[in-house]
Amino acid sequence: MAEATQGHPFMVQLVGYYTWQAARRRLGGVGAVEEQDAQAGIAEAEKGFESAVLVPMLHGVPPYQLELLKAVAREGGVGPVSFSEASASLGRPSSSLTKARAKLIEKGLLVATTRGDVAVASPQLARYLASR
Repeated sequence: MAEATQGHPFMVQLVGYYTWQAARRRLGGVGAVEEQDAQAGIAEAEKGFESAVLVPMLHGVPPYQLELLKAVAREGGVGPVSFSEASASLGRPSSSLTKARAKLIEKGLLVATTRGDVAVASPQLARYLASR
């Protein structure tokens, strides 16, 4: 359960809440939490986190910025990736995407990790984008 939260405080709350609810449904309100409850709780928490945090976070992001953000997530996963690699995966030179990169950093959706490398700001957001 702790691993599934990746240290995000809201995810800790969601995983705990949904796991407890799964155990209560299974046991009629009494008993211990088991692995199946944790698995069900994690699945529900991920859905809840997507709708409560990730979708609103991306609201209003222009399509060209979203395209770049998704490319970074696909190419780098939850870690950093070369900005030029992410740009190349879109078939565009990195110089044509520098303004989009700057806007995404300004919005807190992208971080510049080392010179020339970028990463999606949170692991949850990176996984969400990579799956889309």
